[in-house]
Amino acid sequence: MAKLILDDARGYVFCLFLGKEDENSAVIQDSLEYLGTAFFVSKKGDAITAAHVIPPDALLDADQHLYAISVKDGKTQVYRVLMAAVFEESDLAICRVNVDDNPYLEASFTRHSAGTDIVTIGIPEHEVYQSGKELRVLKGHISLAAMPHFSELNFAIPRGMSGGPVIKGTKCIGFLSANIRSELLEEQVEKIEEIENGKERITFIESKSIINFGIFIPFSYFEGHKSDIFEGRTLDEFLHERNSS
Repeated sequence: MAKLILDDARGYVFCLFLGKEDENSAVIQDSLEYLGTAFFVSKKGDAITAAHVIPPDALLDADQHLYAISVKDGKTQVYRVLMAAVFEESDLAICRVNVDDNPYLEASFTRHSAGTDIVTIGIPEHEVYQSGKELRVLKGHISLAAMPHFSELNFAIPRGMSGGPVIKGTKCIGFLSANIRSELLEEQVEKIEEIENGKERITFIESKSIINFGIFIPFSYFEGHKSDIFEGRTLDEFLHERNSS
């Protein structure tokens, strides 16, 4: 199987922040508030993320703006997001970043079954090594694909990776959305026997474990769905036009 080789994944996958600017239109670093992950799907700065990553306009201060912090030519760049629109029927948002001729992930609208091996890329909210936002690559497989509008992964998604791409082979097949609490693991009971003051005491400790699975929304869900945010076309038609002109 062909594999996607990215020279630097940070050119394709980037962080979204809320922030403010000073009187010289420079971003105020202390004002930046991390939102989540996004990734380019066209050479003209079009990017996809999860809709819940984008705050509603009603919650924004008048002087707040949406920013993309990406890497281009090996240098970290801050771009103002020109627009962001939410797809009403699903957890998808498309935004446009003020950058041109950028690397992008090619979207695939093929349906995939349970057991399909995948790779996900994203930037968690937390910092493990205290060296800034750390891009993570997680590998696994689709564990459930029977749902009409989402598929399940065999691992949980760290907070902040929502909106990151899900990749099979050389194509991006969808984006990370959330975690879902699934079934309990088999219950376990531990028996502890103790002797206290010449009397035997038996204690039973019951334990249960919760499994959290990540869910992602496949691009195949959007086949045939036309929307104003795709300029009146389907998502695949919109991306084809943006990358061919």
